[in-house]
Amino acid sequence: MDQSLVFTQIPIVVIASNIFACRVPICYKDTPMMEFVQHIPTHNTPTLTTKIPIFHSDGTLLAVVKGASLHATEDGKKAGVKLLHPPGGEVCELNGKPLFEIKRTKAAAISITAELFTNDGVFFKWSEKELNGLMSLAPNALRIGGITMTGCRFSGDVGIQIGVPTTHVGGQVFIGLPGT
Repeated sequence: MDQSLVFTQIPIVVIASNIFACRVPICYKDTPMMEFVQHIPTHNTPTLTTKIPIFHSDGTLLAVVKGASLHATEDGKKAGVKLLHPPGGEVCELNGKPLFEIKRTKAAAISITAELFTNDGVFFKWSEKELNGLMSLAPNALRIGGITMTGCRFSGDVGIQIGVPTTHVGGQVFIGLPGT
C-alpha cells in the first residue's frame, strides 16, 4: 500500500462570500461558462486557472478568457474580434462594442464584466452585482430566487447549473430558465 502524502491544488472561486470548490463553478446546460483548467506557465509547474468562453449570438466561439488573459479564436479573428489592453485590464470587442472586460483591482483580485452569449444564443449579462437577473450579488450574499446564501461552500463538478443539462451532475444549485 502506498503511504505517500499527496498534495493537490483545489480550485476555488468566491462569489458573494460563497466558496465554490468546483471544476465548473457556473455551467449553462452542457457548456461551462466558467471552469478551471490546467495551465503550464513558463516555469513548467502546472497550476489551475479559469477558462471562460465568449460566444457570438450564432454560437460561434469568438474568444476564450484564460486566467486574466483574452485569446481570440480563429473564428473570432475572422469575425473581427479586437482584443484591447488598457491599463489595469483587458477588453474583447466586436464591431466596436465590448463583449467582455477584465479589470485587475489588486494582485490576485479580478473583476469581470461581460455581455455573453451561450453556444445556443441565450444572452447573459454578468457583472459584480448580478448574472442576468437570475442571481443577484450583494457584498456578502448570493441571492437565487427567494434564497439568500452567505458563507456557503459548494463542492463537486458543477456549482451553479443554469438550464437543464443533458447529463445529470449532482450537488449543484439549479437555476431553471423559462423554456429550459
